[in-house]
Amino acid sequence: MTNTLTADLEAVNIILSVVGEAPVNSIVGTTADASIAHNILKEISREVQSKGWLCNTEYNVPLNRDNNNQIPLPTNTLRVQIPTIGANRTPVQRGNRLYDTQNRTYEFSSDLKGTIVYYLSFTDLPEVLRRYITIRAARVFQDRMMGAETTHAYTAVDEQQAFQLALNAEAITRGATMLNNPEIAYWNRRTI
Repeated sequence: MTNTLTADLEAVNIILSVVGEAPVNSIVGTTADASIAHNILKEISREVQSKGWLCNTEYNVPLNRDNNNQIPLPTNTLRVQIPTIGANRTPVQRGNRLYDTQNRTYEFSSDLKGTIVYYLSFTDLPEVLRRYITIRAARVFQDRMMGAETTHAYTAVDEQQAFQLALNAEAITRGATMLNNPEIAYWNRRTI
């Protein structure tokens, strides 16, 4: 059975095709343009995933202290959100640890729970996000390498369409409707 999901190499070749470059057989040890395209793919993947999608966000993640009473975060943590803990103390991410800005320390007296947005490898993402990331990376690559307005206008439209598909897939996966959307519920309460 053939894998129909976009892989890194296929994404790099799509990016290269936007500026008329020939496809490559491998990302490693190939042309400088292929290497740049792969770096931009990773950059855009990090940027898009930082938003936090259903596929890379986990809620109520136990965050346990280590032997030094510090709370290390997984190395692929893009963003963490911890509910306020007493006296308006909100821990923040600094590097791969939590930091207490009020007490100016990395040490905590108890374990916590929080929401973590993780960085996933390209091949662990749903196809709609792979497609959006690839098209966005192609536009960024083209802008940096060529800067031609006619190509940019074409790929900007593709990027917007791919982003809309990703948002639609996210809404369907979440089961969002007008009845259970918190933002719509808020505005409905305000207009009554």
